[in-house]
Amino acid sequence: MFILITVFDTAFTQIPPTLDGNWVLDTAKSDEFDGTLINSNKWYDISFPYLQATGFGSDWCGVYIFSNNRKWLSNGELVLDYQYFPGQTYKHQTGGIKSINFDFSYGYYEIYAKLPGYYESGTPTGRGFWPTFWLYYLESQNGCLTKHDEIDILEPSGCTYFNANANAVNVWDEKTNPNYPNPNNSNECQYIGDHSFGFENDNLPPLFEDYHKYAAEWLPNKIVFYFDDVPFYSINNHHSIPDVPMRVMIDFQLTVCENLCWQQPPEDTLQMKVKYFRYYELNQNCNNDAFITSNTELNNFIFQVKRNITIGNGLPSVYLFPNQKIELQIF
Repeated sequence: MFILITVFDTAFTQIPPTLDGNWVLDTAKSDEFDGTLINSNKWYDISFPYLQATGFGSDWCGVYIFSNNRKWLSNGELVLDYQYFPGQTYKHQTGGIKSINFDFSYGYYEIYAKLPGYYESGTPTGRGFWPTFWLYYLESQNGCLTKHDEIDILEPSGCTYFNANANAVNVWDEKTNPNYPNPNNSNECQYIGDHSFGFENDNLPPLFEDYHKYAAEWLPNKIVFYFDDVPFYSINNHHSIPDVPMRVMIDFQLTVCENLCWQQPPEDTLQMKVKYFRYYELNQNCNNDAFITSNTELNNFIFQVKRNITIGNGLPSVYLFPNQKIELQIF
């Protein structure tokens, strides 16, 4: 058993991990995008034809691809670009990156980004644009996909993002049975089922006007989604919460292929800009116990995950003030 303790003075029961001493920034896996080239030790290109084998985002309906030429670093940020090439086979081209390995586990994930969009007759619009920041895991057996997990931190589809003022978050846990091929497609396994959750965070300011934080806290017993440090949706104590390391994706998708809410924008260039990607891990000291027997020790507690935490010694020696809260999480 491992225990995480958080003590704070607020009327809310959740604070962003960036303000919580239980968390530490993992600089090796984070990226401030402050170089001149995208770090090839951290990120793969999302570009045709590599993605075709993975099923994510290449050669969509024969007119849309991720292109290696539609992403770059500029002025301390990652730029993901959309361009329209009417004379080419792949008329619609965008950019994206994904982490090298499936090695991101429980933690806090955050980007600071300005999303694509524009004004149409004075009304903000992002119709057809699909800016995304998400985690995923895939597992195959006997030639077919058997497990697919996702945590979608930023994924408003072209319809959800129609007015450029909404974000959609989702959690997916999909499974198939490798021993039973799909009778309609021998390359697929028989579908078992999935457990999924989703929520739309609506009525936000136009998300192309300024930079905002899009974040999620992923722990074994919960997932909490944040917008600009404020939690707006959570999933607690459910067996569908992913429990395997995943890969990070940051990309600029379109709904042009499905023709959902799509309209060719008047500009020939629109961009998603990301100032940073930051990954925080729990500050861990799992081989030791903590004993808190006074308010002084409580207020001076060094935020770390402990094997066990004992608060009080049977006497009224530890107390809380109004609106002061303690959060304990068991691992």
